[in-house]
Amino acid sequence: MSAVQTAAWVGADADEFRDSFTMSVTQLWNPTIDRLSASAQELLDHAEEQDAASEGGERQAWGPGGDRVRRGGSGPLVPGSAATNLFGRDGDDESPPLNPDGTVNGPAPFEGHGLGRGVPGTTADAPEPPAWSPKDEGSGEWDTQEPTDEDRETMDLIEKLIFGGRVVGNGAASDNLQHYIDNTGEDKDIDVDDMMSSVPSFGTAVSESQQAIGQEAIDQAQASGATGPVTFPVNTDWTGGKADKSVSEKYFYATGSFDYNLNGTVTAYPPEAPGGEWTYEMSTNVNVRDRYNWDVGKGVTVDVPDWVPGMPDVVSIPDEQMGSLHKAGMAREYNIVGESDSVTSTGP
Repeated sequence: MSAVQTAAWVGADADEFRDSFTMSVTQLWNPTIDRLSASAQELLDHAEEQDAASEGGERQAWGPGGDRVRRGGSGPLVPGSAATNLFGRDGDDESPPLNPDGTVNGPAPFEGHGLGRGVPGTTADAPEPPAWSPKDEGSGEWDTQEPTDEDRETMDLIEKLIFGGRVVGNGAASDNLQHYIDNTGEDKDIDVDDMMSSVPSFGTAVSESQQAIGQEAIDQAQASGATGPVTFPVNTDWTGGKADKSVSEKYFYATGSFDYNLNGTVTAYPPEAPGGEWTYEMSTNVNVRDRYNWDVGKGVTVDVPDWVPGMPDVVSIPDEQMGSLHKAGMAREYNIVGESDSVTSTGP
């Protein structure tokens, strides 16, 4: 992603552009917002009625937050190739993704801290990341219903919000929502190294996992009676991570909750002199997986820039409304995937 795409635009030219943008789109946004708000309330009312009927009481149709609240971000969204979708479906003749439900094949992770069987020497084959499946079911099958006028209004709103988000410099969620309406279903890459830097708790969790892996490699090598280096393949199980808005608004809106794993190799070395300390050297990658989808009972909340007059501070749209574009073949759910650069660490 280039700096031009992500940097905030400031100065006299930016102010002039915002004034022009405001005048040209506000009249288009307001009726769309009104119609979507009415539809959103109707969907929420229906959800509450269904909950009350099935559970014998009332329940909030929208949770206090959760995976979906981050979708759409604090505004990002901008017109692109999905403009062809405004009057119907796009991609009907394309082949479906290899993983329409988001499931990714792979080996089983190693038990414990993720160590496989050790071999004498300083090299071993690094395994592929383990199989992964989304935690959420999403909207269902793609392209199973005809587009409605409400779907086209939702698409129109999405493109205007994407544009507004890019103007204010918050492009990460814009990129992901744009990819959704690009309607390919293809995996979208995420910068894992930047994630670990932007979300310190994520980077800390990875470092702690690496230290635990290194210590276990030493323990197993010592227990085996090895007198030379022993190398172990590394492939941890998927662990849940989260980007809080207060720490990184960029990744809160871009992915929010996600899964990560470490794969690579670690070598345990005996002490060079009797009575010395065992050490380890590790080379690992951090892999990230998340499913960009929409679930019944959740919703997307988009902050509207202050300089757009006549608009509410936030626009809330139920996931059912966003997921309807997937079922109408106008957009397509997809996987967010990423792999960090290989990192070498030593210890203890």
